[in-house]
Amino acid sequence: MGKKEAKVVNIKDIESVTLTESVRVRRLITKSRENSDKIMFGVVFVEPSNKPIEWKYNIEDEVYFILKGKVTIYCDDRKIEAKEGDAIYLPAGEKHKLINEEIETATIAYALSPPIQ
Repeated sequence: MGKKEAKVVNIKDIESVTLTESVRVRRLITKSRENSDKIMFGVVFVEPSNKPIEWKYNIEDEVYFILKGKVTIYCDDRKIEAKEGDAIYLPAGEKHKLINEEIETATIAYALSPPIQ
């Protein structure tokens, strides 16, 4: 890997990746592009849907910060209602489901450590 240095990444310059019919992500800071071996950062756009999206990272901790809208997160047997301004910590190994039951797109910043890509 090359030398590490400060870098500015604009969301408009990063391609949007479709994960499901209701979820798009823009991976802003990654190991492969920015040489970040400690953290990955991006923004997720969750369209209104009644289909939950499920994730589980075995060694990575994740933090969501709700920038816009509301989402429901199911962590094992717990239900978390998250709204604009809320930060949610999701420890490694905990399966979680994310759903947007509102009428507008939810926008969520996320950080993942260590990075997966």
